[in-house]
Amino acid sequence: VGPLRDLKYSSERLELVEADLECADHWPRAVEECTYIMHIASPWPIVADEATIKIAKNGTLNVLKAAAQCSTIQKIVLTSSTAAINGNSQ
Repeated sequence: VGPLRDLKYSSERLELVEADLECADHWPRAVEECTYIMHIASPWPIVADEATIKIAKNGTLNVLKAAAQCSTIQKIVLTSSTAAINGNSQ
């Protein structure tokens, strides 16, 4: 999350929320009162095995389902990882 914290105005305008990707029950509370969601999480380390892909897929679905139930959400930004934002996987 370092690259996100380094963004201009992040200390004033960005709240980072952590929840278990696999636990659908955690997400409605995590997104309540949010205006925007930046879902950049993916299991780490990045390994393209079946279990990792399942966690990433189901976790993303959990976030999207929770967002769909939240009336304050205006936009969702979905990336595979922080590497998609800063171009560096390390």
